[in-house]
Amino acid sequence: MTNKRFLARIAAGCSLLLGLSVVSAGGALGVTLAGSSPQAVRAGVEGSRQMPAPVQAVMPVKAAPVLTIADEDYVPPGVDVAKSVSTAAVVNAAKVKSYPRRQVSSSSSAPWLMSGGVPAEGLVVAATVAPADPVTGLATSTPAGQPLTPGLVSHVPAACVGTGSDGSRVQVLYAVEEGRENRYAAVAPSLASFAADVDDVFALSSRKTDAGRRVRWVHDASCNISVEEAILPAGSLGTSAEGQEAFLSMRAALVAAGFNVGSRKYLVFADADAVCGLGEMYVDSRKSPNYNDAGYSQYARVDTACWSTFWTGGNPAAHELMHTLGAVQADAPNSSGSHCTDEYDQMCYDDGSGKAMTWSCSADQESVFDCGNDDYFNAGANLDPNSYLGSHWNTADSSYLTPAPVLAPSPVVTGPEQIFAGDSAVFTASQLTTTTFEWTVQGGTGCTASPASGLSTTVSCPVTAVAGLVKVIATGMASDGQWMQAFRQSSVSLPPLQTVPGAPVIGTTTPGDASATVTWTAPANGGSAITGYTVRVVNGAGVQVGVLRQAAADATSLAVTGLVNGTAVRFQVQATNAVGTGVFSVLSAAVTPATVPGAPVIGTASSGKNRGTIDAMARWTPALSNGGFVINGYVVTALRMNAAGAVVGQTVSAVQAASVRSLTMILPAPANQYRFVVQARNVMGLGAISARSNLVTAQ
Repeated sequence: MTNKRFLARIAAGCSLLLGLSVVSAGGALGVTLAGSSPQAVRAGVEGSRQMPAPVQAVMPVKAAPVLTIADEDYVPPGVDVAKSVSTAAVVNAAKVKSYPRRQVSSSSSAPWLMSGGVPAEGLVVAATVAPADPVTGLATSTPAGQPLTPGLVSHVPAACVGTGSDGSRVQVLYAVEEGRENRYAAVAPSLASFAADVDDVFALSSRKTDAGRRVRWVHDASCNISVEEAILPAGSLGTSAEGQEAFLSMRAALVAAGFNVGSRKYLVFADADAVCGLGEMYVDSRKSPNYNDAGYSQYARVDTACWSTFWTGGNPAAHELMHTLGAVQADAPNSSGSHCTDEYDQMCYDDGSGKAMTWSCSADQESVFDCGNDDYFNAGANLDPNSYLGSHWNTADSSYLTPAPVLAPSPVVTGPEQIFAGDSAVFTASQLTTTTFEWTVQGGTGCTASPASGLSTTVSCPVTAVAGLVKVIATGMASDGQWMQAFRQSSVSLPPLQTVPGAPVIGTTTPGDASATVTWTAPANGGSAITGYTVRVVNGAGVQVGVLRQAAADATSLAVTGLVNGTAVRFQVQATNAVGTGVFSVLSAAVTPATVPGAPVIGTASSGKNRGTIDAMARWTPALSNGGFVINGYVVTALRMNAAGAVVGQTVSAVQAASVRSLTMILPAPANQYRFVVQARNVMGLGAISARSNLVTAQ
């Protein structure tokens, strides 16, 4: 596991097991404890209570229900549990002042009001808000504070069901020892936001199975999560040296203070520096009844340094509360004993059990529960009754949770994994039904997004950007009114070292009329796009002929004109990019520009001599131009003419030697009128046709 955000590897046997025996005594259930340490015995005895008879009727006697502290304390990287966290840091982590969305009742019973009715910093005092939406059962406003769970811009609305104190409830506590600074009034609004972060995790986790769940918090008449103050005797919260013993000491003190209501699970934000987070769980995987849902008070503790995911990167409070709901049971498909092994998951990590970790889900699932929806939490309506959670304890069925509408899908941002400094890239978000997106950029020195709103944006990073990560964030309102957020994290990379291009690979050459064509293959561009090519012509002595010729960036050939037919040349090619111009290629093969010969000069033709064969004679002199190559022959054509002067037939001779200047041609019929034309030939082919000769008679 890499960069685990709120839990980590712990030693084998991390769970401290407290053997609790449930016995019948005088018509009620009593809890006795068989722990070995004095602190364990004290916690168990002081935690004993009389259970009402109806509980006994529902929960059959079990020989030894086992209560385990499911975590041994772990300090996340960069977090110093022993270091005090300032009030300003707590408020900044929740950013309640920056998000005064929630209206707070002006009633003095509001749990986060200071003495005298002065509101805690950052909150708005207003008339009591409507307690709940009658359709959804949710509060009509969202909790104050900035959510720290990825994907949300505002907290999800809390459940607002019942009286706020009836039935199974989770009570948020601020616990502080006597003699220590009591920061309740200052931090209670932030703790309410941290508790709302827990609700966010449940909402997002249940959405995976197309369902909705919220925590049944103890809340006030305006549906505000209640944060109650618990002032405990000095030493009750322990020290970092005590670890789990500090948890047991706190538990005993809370019980003694009356925080042991059977229908309560207590999420304790301890103003202490003893642990990061610890939580209790009954070892009981029965579908129903289940000791984790049977009216026994249970406790989850998070100390100051781990109150907020703003510092730890994970959600210790959600993790520890989930333990009290009964996760993760030892016989779950991917259980290590009290955690899971299939990452990424809020409850999974290498806890020293020796069981191999697997990575079945993407890293963005780290902030939610149950990677495969198969170990401890599945709120789906179509759960297979034969599956593990269909036949065993499923925390989604806990009476400490309540159904809620399904959150709308979160947007998805797509874009490249890498942006080079000095370059830009397009990022796009999936479209929600009611809005476009607002784009922001975090990290990436000087990187900006433009446009700032729309379905896509272009992120540009200056050449001075420092290598590192850049987070491109899209924020928009979903169809259910919930503000959603998604991001794509890319790396800003320094462009590779740029150099001039390499030498092109020279190709073939083809002669033309006073021209030639040369081809090449593009070289390595040196890390910068090629902007053009230069072609150099040299003669047989290696001396440049004429000016340098230019070719386009995408060219792979160039026809070079202005050459002299019959004079051999060679070519070299070099490439240019933004850095500069590279070296010339090797010389091409020699090529001689040429063309076909010019037209011969026709001479005076003679009629036949009427001596048996029917013939006539053509005469010519050589063309003025041989086209760059020596003439290697001539071809004579006799054109038979009619009385109107039109050609009605022709006879073509064989190729005559280059030295021939006349030809007597045997013709097919006597008394016909003929004119002659002549063509010279070289290696390029037959040249231009001469003018017609005078009219002669074949005889």
